[in-house]
Amino acid sequence: KGRHAVGKPVKKKPAAPRSKRSAERPAPSVVYGVDFSGAADAGKKVLVAECMLKPQRASWALVVRCVRRACDLPGGDVAPAQAMAALRAELLRAAEGEARLVVGVDSPPSIAK
Repeated sequence: KGRHAVGKPVKKKPAAPRSKRSAERPAPSVVYGVDFSGAADAGKKVLVAECMLKPQRASWALVVRCVRRACDLPGGDVAPAQAMAALRAELLRAAEGEARLVVGVDSPPSIAK
């Protein structure tokens, strides 16, 4: 084990260095995930997950702080217009308080009007 057929030890390759870009860029401290819906009762169906990234050994762990429906956000309602306004306000509020914020949105390929 650990030897070539001719009996010479196998040299391990050094670990690949992290790219300069990833080393220079701090990780975002807050991550929002949005499960979007364009339904008539969108406020009940749009889910907003607020998460944070924590360093964990050589990578990061995504920790969920809370999951809320859009109708439960401040100013939110079941109607799509109020639900989207509340979501927009929540994301803007979060962006003002954080140096780096990432938002991911899961939405259907087409959204009904």
